[in-house]
Amino acid sequence: MELHESLYALGQRLGREVFEDPDTFRGALDDFLDEESATTGDINLLVDAVRLGAFSSMTSMLGSGAQLSAAVEEAGNRLARDRGSADVAGGQWVCAVLAFAIGRASDSDVRRYRTQHATPHRSQPLPPTQLPGPSQGVPVPPEHAPPLPSWQPGPLPRKRKTWPIILAAAAAVAVVAGGTVAVITTQGDDDKDGGSADGGKSTAPTELPVDLESVRERYSALAYDVTDDVDECAPSDAADGTVEVLECGFDDGTLTLTTFETSEDLEAHRAANTGTAAGYRLSRTDVGTIYSGGASAESKEEIASLYWDSTEALQSGTYVAASDSLNVKELVEQYDEIDGAVVYPTKPEDAGLIDLAGEFVKIKDCERTQNFEDGELEESLCFASDDVYIYMGVFETQRDFKAYRDGRLGEDSNPVRSWSLGEVRQGGLSDFTTDEGVAVRYWDRPECKCYMEASLESGDHDALEAWWEAPLGS
Repeated sequence: MELHESLYALGQRLGREVFEDPDTFRGALDDFLDEESATTGDINLLVDAVRLGAFSSMTSMLGSGAQLSAAVEEAGNRLARDRGSADVAGGQWVCAVLAFAIGRASDSDVRRYRTQHATPHRSQPLPPTQLPGPSQGVPVPPEHAPPLPSWQPGPLPRKRKTWPIILAAAAAVAVVAGGTVAVITTQGDDDKDGGSADGGKSTAPTELPVDLESVRERYSALAYDVTDDVDECAPSDAADGTVEVLECGFDDGTLTLTTFETSEDLEAHRAANTGTAAGYRLSRTDVGTIYSGGASAESKEEIASLYWDSTEALQSGTYVAASDSLNVKELVEQYDEIDGAVVYPTKPEDAGLIDLAGEFVKIKDCERTQNFEDGELEESLCFASDDVYIYMGVFETQRDFKAYRDGRLGEDSNPVRSWSLGEVRQGGLSDFTTDEGVAVRYWDRPECKCYMEASLESGDHDALEAWWEAPLGS
């Protein structure tokens, strides 16, 4: 097992809090890793990444919406500087390892940074694979097996345990031994039409097996255990731009699994199945996109659905409830069980919104909700105090942002004035009272296309303004 895979397993076993304290982390590494998994220098580098703040800086940047490469490289540079070392590549590699350990980087990301790392890195080989049939019991090292088909999905972005690799190696050995009958095609002459090596196109054999074990292995980059609670899967008509479409049934609905020919085909499918209409929740990341909609946790008026995809694997999955008896919250719980490639968003993600909100609330006290407005990228509910609660959101375009502001504050009784932080003018501010007698203060920042609305149910505007002037007790 590679070092980054071992750290992911460590986080699964002890909780990801183990990466937050350097002394606890060092003790866990000493207990968990064997001599073949990492050098002493690697372990020291890992612990220093936590002790010197590079890890927390990287996670903060990722949580604010930064690109993985930017967060890893900036944190790695900081780590090298704080250690008084010129080994910038080593710092970036160890940050990529930790990013994988918390599910924010893929296997290929780690390997890319490892090739730049000057210190040799040792990894533990896979256990030997057994030949099937009459040769059972004779170990065959994986390196003696023929190469896996070029169409197989890329490495798992979040969790990569050893069983998919062992199963794949066993299948390849079985073909050589003649102990099983399987349909496997290799890249061959198809390379001239574009193969997986160019990163832009996926090729696949025909007549892929649809038993649950085969489907789970084939879609392990999309979700570690995608067939959990699934009854069976059957092929469906593959549209243009798709390699395979499977319809899988579970107790309360269907799961559609799709593999695409090119990244452009995946992006077109993503655009057709996601958006910023009211009532939905959306998160776009380097790993992929996730999108839920329909019936909310509180309402069952519409059919609930959840879509996600993997940019690297060129695959997508879509849960659709069979009826209005299943809500989004229950679909998300099922998605969490299969350990999908993209983390379902529960906290604010937009960097601009987080920057604005940080002046008034603690982000840990904010929870993502389904978007209330058309054109919103995300919306959250924050509890600033026992009495004051805040809705805040960010829009994709200035047009949508301005339309919301005009609609919310368009009445003559809601005059808009400017507000500032220090000497810097920020945006518009307005106070009004709802029909239910709730006091509301609205303020925004056009630069980030984001807004906040604080409400006080007592209707006391003076008390609300007093909170706003010193929201964090300052």
